[in-house]
Amino acid sequence: MKTNQYKKFLIKNQDRDYAWLSKKTGRTPETVRKSYSSLGLPPKRITTQNQKKTAEKMVEEDIFLKLYKDKERTKDEKYQIALDRAERAEKALDSIMLLKNNKSSHKIISSSSNISEATAFMVASDWHLEERVTKGQVSGVNEYTLDIAKNRAEKFFINGVRLIKIFQKDTKIDTLVLSILGDLISGNLHEDSQERNQLGAMQSISFAQELFVSGIKYILENTNCKITIVCHSGNHGRISKKIHWGNENMSSLEWLMYCNLSDIFKNEKRCTFIIPEGDTSYLDVYNMKIRMIHGHQVKFGGGMGGITIPMRKAIAQWDRVQQADLTIFGHFHQRIDGGNFIGNGSLIGYNAYAQAMKCEFESPAQQFFLISNKNGGMKTVVSPIWLD
Repeated sequence: MKTNQYKKFLIKNQDRDYAWLSKKTGRTPETVRKSYSSLGLPPKRITTQNQKKTAEKMVEEDIFLKLYKDKERTKDEKYQIALDRAERAEKALDSIMLLKNNKSSHKIISSSSNISEATAFMVASDWHLEERVTKGQVSGVNEYTLDIAKNRAEKFFINGVRLIKIFQKDTKIDTLVLSILGDLISGNLHEDSQERNQLGAMQSISFAQELFVSGIKYILENTNCKITIVCHSGNHGRISKKIHWGNENMSSLEWLMYCNLSDIFKNEKRCTFIIPEGDTSYLDVYNMKIRMIHGHQVKFGGGMGGITIPMRKAIAQWDRVQQADLTIFGHFHQRIDGGNFIGNGSLIGYNAYAQAMKCEFESPAQQFFLISNKNGGMKTVVSPIWLD
């Protein structure tokens, strides 16, 4: 029997003992045993018709087999750990490449350097439209139903437009950036939130779409502004169990809604939609670069300084890949102006989760701010859009 045939024969007949294999291949049992070892096959006890094993010999072989199995199991565990590390490294590399290759898809240019001009921002995130909050859950400080959610969403657009008109008295404001940063619905992410949800995920995203269609129409009808609408998915609106870094949109109901909105307003010349491929986008306003994310990329452990310290660390890392002058995010339900970053509040307001996490009370509100054309771009006014 040729060598290749011999090896294939051994692999095929692993359930046979050395004596049988020796007889069939014309090789000695010891040769067969060594061949097994070289092929990486599990060792067998050597048994022949004329050989009887002592108890001591059998124990030695059992120990050898156990050590072999332990070694193989350890090898499998190490291999799995290596695979997990490789997968994490690949995801991190994907995120870095997305940041590196993510060029600004839109640029807002000053109409004239001699005119006091600004671009207005309205930030919408963390609406959690279908989630129910009762007064009894939060010591009577908040309540949230579908009707209240609708009312607060309408006030977001009405009061946002009111702020634009106030500042238009002294400043030329021709452009509004509507930053929609995700978590518009609670979805099916957490089992306890599903118990409180008043609508299913599909009904909820349809509800959100109706609110944004009517809200964008309200802005168009009550201002002369061009609207740049930047759309980001949150972590709640996904249909997958885990976040798919670098490919979040493929499992996001919010991304589907953004595409629908873009199609609904495709003939509206004053509307420009930016629906980024990755979880980070960049927008050039005058000579100022603005980064927008949902915020779930940053982990907050509840330490001293709140979200400010982990956010500054994250921004420092992102700036090594793509520098930005200002970062806008939601996710943490906190209105905060950190100088080079702005955190958004929420529409849902204080809920049972916030109370359990011992978060500070914050009234339902969203962020409004201006970027002036002075010095190539400066953040000036930062104001809440009150919703109650």
